[in-house]
Amino acid sequence: ALVAMNSENSDYTNMCADNKDCYLLFAAENNENCSYGKLVQKCKDCFDNCFIYDSELLYECVNCRNCYRSIYLQDCQDSRECGFSIGLKGCSNVWLSSNLHNKQYYIRNKPVKPEEYPKLVAELNDCYDEWRALNKDRIVKYAHTIKSDGCTGDQLSDCKRVYDSYDITTGQDIRYCTDALTPKDSYDCSFFYYNPELCYNSLSMLETYNVHYSTFIFYSSDVEYGDQVH
Repeated sequence: ALVAMNSENSDYTNMCADNKDCYLLFAAENNENCSYGKLVQKCKDCFDNCFIYDSELLYECVNCRNCYRSIYLQDCQDSRECGFSIGLKGCSNVWLSSNLHNKQYYIRNKPVKPEEYPKLVAELNDCYDEWRALNKDRIVKYAHTIKSDGCTGDQLSDCKRVYDSYDITTGQDIRYCTDALTPKDSYDCSFFYYNPELCYNSLSMLETYNVHYSTFIFYSSDVEYGDQVH
């Protein structure tokens, strides 16, 4: 009932590969000691997260990349030791703030003295509702893209000629695709990782080449109308 490839002590994961000591992860690869998450990629010691990449020690975070030791973040990247914040980039020691870039020691979008920061954070209680309220009037970019000039879609990183696609990392020459890692020359596919190439109208693949109209194809090539081909 569960699909888990090349994993260790990760019995209750599904559509996953190359995980160690993980539990209840879905569509996740190359993680260690992570639990309760979807689209968790190359992370360690992370719990209760969705769509996080290259991160460590995260809890209750969504759409975050390269973050460390943080809780309750949304749409953040390259940030560490932050909490209850949205839209941070290159920040550290930031709490209850939004849309800050390259800032340190901020609470509610205002700077505080570094020596006072730990005490002020410790005095904050019940931050969840205030955190969600940050989205109410926040200015939001039309798309979250990193080094993906000329591409269209959302949550794109290091992409070239990627169009109408979402949650793609290091993609090239693809369209109408979602949730992919290093895909190339593919169209109408979802949940495909490890350098898939020349794939069309297929779902849930690992390291595939020239696969069409298929599902759950792992480490295979030249497959059409296939299911559970490993």
